[in-house]
Amino acid sequence: MTDELSSREELWQEVCRLRQKVAVLEDRRIGVVDREPLPAGADFELDLTGRPGKRERRKMAEEILEIVLSSLPYLLAILDADFNFIRVNEAYARATGRTPEEFIGLNHFDLYPHAENEAIFQGVVQTGRPYYVEAKAFDHPDQPERGTTYWDWSLVPEKNEQGQVRYLVLSLQDVTERIKDQERIKRQNTMLQAINHIFAQDLNCDSVKSLGKVCLSQAEKLTESQYGFIGYVGDGDKIKNISMSDSVKEFCRAGNFQESGELPREMEVHGLFGKVVRDWQGYFTNQPQAHAASIGLPPGHPPLSSFLAVPLQVDEGGKLGIICLANRVGGYRQEDLRLMESLAPVMANVISRFWLQQTIRDSQAKLSRIFLESPSFMLLTEFEDGTILDVNKAYCRLSGYSREELIGRTTVELGLLSLDERQEELRQLRLTGSIASSEKLRRTKSGETRCVLLSSELLELSGRRQIISMGVDITERKKSEQILLEAREKADTANQAKSEFLANMSHEIRTPLNGVKGMIELANRLAVQPEVKEYLDLAGQSAEHLMCIINDVIDLSRIEAGRTELHPQPFSLTECLKATFYPLQRAAEDKGLGFEIEVSPELPDGLVGDANRFRQVLENVVGNALKFTREGRVSIKLGPYPEQSPGGRVRLLCRVTDTGIGISEENQAIIFDNFQQVNPALQEHFGGSGLGLAISKHYLEMMDGEIWCESREGQGSTFSFTLVLNQALEEEAPEPVPEEPPAESSKGGLKILVAEDSPMNQIFTKELLKDQGHDVAIAEDGRQALKALAKEPFDLVLMDIRMPNLDGEQALRIIRHEPPAGVDPHIPVIALTAYGLKEDQKRLLKQGFDGYLAKPIDIQAFEKAIAEVERMKRTEESEE
Repeated sequence: MTDELSSREELWQEVCRLRQKVAVLEDRRIGVVDREPLPAGADFELDLTGRPGKRERRKMAEEILEIVLSSLPYLLAILDADFNFIRVNEAYARATGRTPEEFIGLNHFDLYPHAENEAIFQGVVQTGRPYYVEAKAFDHPDQPERGTTYWDWSLVPEKNEQGQVRYLVLSLQDVTERIKDQERIKRQNTMLQAINHIFAQDLNCDSVKSLGKVCLSQAEKLTESQYGFIGYVGDGDKIKNISMSDSVKEFCRAGNFQESGELPREMEVHGLFGKVVRDWQGYFTNQPQAHAASIGLPPGHPPLSSFLAVPLQVDEGGKLGIICLANRVGGYRQEDLRLMESLAPVMANVISRFWLQQTIRDSQAKLSRIFLESPSFMLLTEFEDGTILDVNKAYCRLSGYSREELIGRTTVELGLLSLDERQEELRQLRLTGSIASSEKLRRTKSGETRCVLLSSELLELSGRRQIISMGVDITERKKSEQILLEAREKADTANQAKSEFLANMSHEIRTPLNGVKGMIELANRLAVQPEVKEYLDLAGQSAEHLMCIINDVIDLSRIEAGRTELHPQPFSLTECLKATFYPLQRAAEDKGLGFEIEVSPELPDGLVGDANRFRQVLENVVGNALKFTREGRVSIKLGPYPEQSPGGRVRLLCRVTDTGIGISEENQAIIFDNFQQVNPALQEHFGGSGLGLAISKHYLEMMDGEIWCESREGQGSTFSFTLVLNQALEEEAPEPVPEEPPAESSKGGLKILVAEDSPMNQIFTKELLKDQGHDVAIAEDGRQALKALAKEPFDLVLMDIRMPNLDGEQALRIIRHEPPAGVDPHIPVIALTAYGLKEDQKRLLKQGFDGYLAKPIDIQAFEKAIAEVERMKRTEESEE
């Protein structure tokens, strides 16, 4: 029993010694201190043999030692006095990438040669004093990605009874995170101090520039920078200066960054500045001149040994500006960049807030000035009692009262409006909250009544309902409007009278002109002598020229009245050009001129547009070229415009070149005006009304085109014009119309009734029809026509429209809807009229006429219409 107790006591003593040793090792973090060797009772004795019965105690002690070594969180190694490893714990082995067994017998400095550490180890062995150090920096040349780590480590000697060092206990603990936490806290405290300083100075700053200077000084202080710059990013990512260091300002005054007031001119973003603006990400370089973004320094700029820049971004993610720092002694570090990236948002928000507040203050001052100086009158009143709270100068001028006389009183009290008028305005404001541009009458101090255009809005300011009213005095404008209205009514009346006059004159001129042309045609058929035929041809040409002038005047009147319209339809470009150029080519041959036509194959044949207007423009432009060219040639080129219109549209370009008289430069500006010619004296020689080009210009503008001229006097001219047409779809493409052979008259011809009041036109029409083998009867008005139709059957009626007693439209209405006995309601009736406008044709055909022939009569169209009736009659006879 006694031996057992003795063994337990010895074992317990061993455990206590081990615990004491562990306590000493854990106490290493106190720091480097000068300690005395442990007392003999605390020696770390590994050799526990020597007395019989201690084997079990040794085994138990080794097990406990192993448990203790394995459970320690730090690195632990036991070395002999020659620095050979005796044992290492698992943590040490894991940190070095070896197993604990691989260390046994190896020398520490064979594995980790380091002269300074070897000297420390030698000193501990020689003096017998332990060595402690806190947070020793350690770099990893073989693992640069790890960076610098920090370690607390201790070297504790174990001595024998003679005081000689037998073992060394090496303990290491990684305190990198602790050191980083301490540095992080230090940086945070430093940054908080900077932030507090910025916020404290914010209240004392009177401009963005002074606030930027405070921010810049703190950034320079935190990063130990020599120079600094803060700027904001303007339009196009250009930088404007907010503030810069006093030390760099003198340099910059001589260079490209010279200041000009509060905010200097914009600086182009390039080089080191441009990188942070383009990438919108902070960076630093300690070799600015060798950096890829560097483009050198402008004249007068201080030299740079290091450079750091971060963007200034507000909370909402918007770009505000940048802050740049330069020339830190020793260069910038990653922690400097992180520090500025943390501080930059604070600076951005402080500057942005200050800027916003300054903008608000400026806006308030501007609004106050706008309110007072606005040309529109403004007043602010209480909703409940109408007390005037504020007015501007314009309202004072309107009312005749001064500002002092108005504020504090009501508009009703001053007699500016009646109580009923105010109650009505309040009612409208309660219903809708506003009154928009309402004409009101307002009285003035002198008793005068003024007309105003008033708008009012119901507002709630500071918990009270108020009315803001604004408007303009339109008294003089109303007077002017009345004068203009009366003038417009007179102008409309005059314009309508002019249109009616032109329509009547057109009819009155066309009717006798039809007779003149008809008589010329009949006389020409009977004439035998060449001289007589020549005279008749000249008379016919004069009649045609007169007809062209009449048509131009009518077109002009329609353009001025805004009554012209386009009538787009599918058409063949080839057929259109053939029909247009054939008579012009004949005219060129008669004058002995060359006539060249070149049409690009790139132009599609199937188009959609107003072919008649297109032909009219071509005839006017090419006709002018022929008219003013005595010798040489006229050439026409048509092709696609170089810049095509999208969406299946074709922009056509036409160039008409002649070798005629040419146009001087000063006259080229007026040739597209109404009634203008190059030289009025030439009108007697060349003729014309001076309207063709003006009308063409209008029609081209309607078709999204234009016309222009290039010319030199005496050297010919080139007129160019464009227009836009749609490309026809396959189903829209016009089918070619086969040429029909001339209609053959029936054996006995037709029996035709001509209702015409003009004796000359009666003769011409009757003779023309008789020459074709038809039987003709004449009626002088609509009544006679109805009697003739009731008396005997006719195959066709040629009906004039304007006749005495009963006109053609009334006669047709009776024939179609209330025919007298013996009158066939389905008899073909062709309108033969001097009403030559397109809407006249539509109107008459809609009323029930079977055809339309305009005076003066086109003989080919006349014969074609008669032939069509003959064809229909033969078809009916064959069916019977």
